Amino acid sequence: MKKIFNFFEKRPWLPWSLTTLYMAIIFYFSSLSYFPPGTLPAVKISDLIKHAVLYFGLGILFLLSYKSLKSTKKKALILAILSSILYGISDEIHQLFIPNRVCSFADIIANSVGAFIGAGLIYLIRKKFKSRKL
Repeated sequence: MKKIFNFFEKRPWLPWSLTTLYMAIIFYFSSLSYFPPGTLPAVKISDLIKHAVLYFGLGILFLLSYKSLKSTKKKALILAILSSILYGISDEIHQLFIPNRVCSFADIIANSVGAFIGAGLIYLIRKKFKSRKL
């Protein structure tokens, strides 16, 4: 696990590129006024769970990105969560302008919870592995 973190920290362009790509994918799907048949798997999962899982990934990517800039662990965690929340808010506002889409406060909360759990989980994993002499 430590090797993965070191890999990203030595190549700051990589986590930032992945984060930007991930945000572009979110933006693309938010821009669709409907999802064409076969675009997404037909799994019956709550919309809020989908939002949380999506932003779980964004929280992780933002944490890896900020940590690659040699930020302290706590600063990287706070910035990752705030960046994810702000992007989630901007995404919901963006949906106001898309036909058949709505801006939902519940989605913002689900995005925020997902980002908090994703970034927090990686933060705790890093903390645990840093305390061990590997």
